[in-house]
Amino acid sequence: MRSRSGDNLRDPNQLDRLIREITVDAYGDDEKLWAFRQALEDELTVPCDGYVIGEPVCIPAFHYSAEDAIRHYQVGVDIGELSLPAGFDGLLLWGHVNNRPFLRFLIQEVRAERAWTA
Repeated sequence: MRSRSGDNLRDPNQLDRLIREITVDAYGDDEKLWAFRQALEDELTVPCDGYVIGEPVCIPAFHYSAEDAIRHYQVGVDIGELSLPAGFDGLLLWGHVNNRPFLRFLIQEVRAERAWTA
């Protein structure tokens, strides 16, 4: 994957540089999200093809609302909960890489709900 300037975005250092460039004036997660949305809207013509976690996707448009986010995060949480045994009351440690997708959905769902009710 290459940016318009030809940078190799598979190189973690180049990707970190691009992320810093996009979020340089953003304070907090919400402003970072909007900075990414703006950068994507400015640089991409939709619909376009892309990859998410190595899987091909088609991006038809960019749209964000807290209500939509909550619904999508809830689906991720519901799917993650299906993999837990009945009555689970243990810990899901961040250090276990396989726990991270579920924990990310859970964290983002809470953040979106707080933003929606604020």
